[in-house]
Amino acid sequence: MNRPLFKRFLFLAVVIFIAIYHIWPPDEKITLGLDLRGGTSYTLQVNMAGVPDYQRRSALDKAIEIIRKRVDPNGVKEIIIQSVGADRIRVDIPGVDETA
Repeated sequence: MNRPLFKRFLFLAVVIFIAIYHIWPPDEKITLGLDLRGGTSYTLQVNMAGVPDYQRRSALDKAIEIIRKRVDPNGVKEIIIQSVGADRIRVDIPGVDETA
């Protein structure tokens, strides 16, 4: 084997080793989301009756913060809470069943 080809092979082997080292074992290193681990997704509708148009966005943001504090008070879970449209909130909770 000539010298440049050997250096390329050695470099490639080192890169592959480092990549495998950083992702092995995959259960501990890769976080599974709602689609792979399973979970629950809720869509909530905010009652905007009586709220002026210029305050609706602020009211929706406040509702999202209240839901976030109640569902994930420590902020360590990977719960996704986002607004959908003008009056809806979507809550995705991975790893939780719908059983009440």
